Amino acid sequence: NWQRSRTEVSYLMRLIKIHLRKEYQFYRRNHIRVLHSGDLERIPANVCREIDRVTTDTAGFLGLTVNLAINYGGRGEIIRAVNRLLKSAPRLHGISEADIRQHLDHPDLPDPDLIIRTGGEYRISNFLLWQLAYSEFYFNPKLWPDWQGQDLNEAIEGYRKRDRRFGGRTRESTKQ
Repeated sequence: NWQRSRTEVSYLMRLIKIHLRKEYQFYRRNHIRVLHSGDLERIPANVCREIDRVTTDTAGFLGLTVNLAINYGGRGEIIRAVNRLLKSAPRLHGISEADIRQHLDHPDLPDPDLIIRTGGEYRISNFLLWQLAYSEFYFNPKLWPDWQGQDLNEAIEGYRKRDRRFGGRTRESTKQ
């Protein structure tokens, strides 16, 4: 979102820094591992320091994982993965899905089962392009700050009723 006004970008960067400082002890107390996905090159140094502090200090936690997608784009992640792959094996004679996966920002994280998109938007906005191949989507017109527990419960209940096929056919069509 670098196309936003300089004032808005500065405000968002301050919000990130404030959030990380405010929630630092919460993450530690609850053993929440915090990761960052994205390119830190354009992020202000003071925000990078906060991201580094939180991600480093929570790296060993095995509970819930929070992935901060700051200056993240799915295409950029794929480009970073290919560049890492080329750097690690300069004389490649072919690339597999596993090769790319292994060089993504966080290859150890599972692909998301459910993507919840709020605010009435019906697009993926360059988000987790590689990982979304078989994700299920839930769209809701409410803005994220207006969400309540009931909204999340409805999304999860709708997800539970789906027949996940991962590119295969429906169970009904395979019986014929």
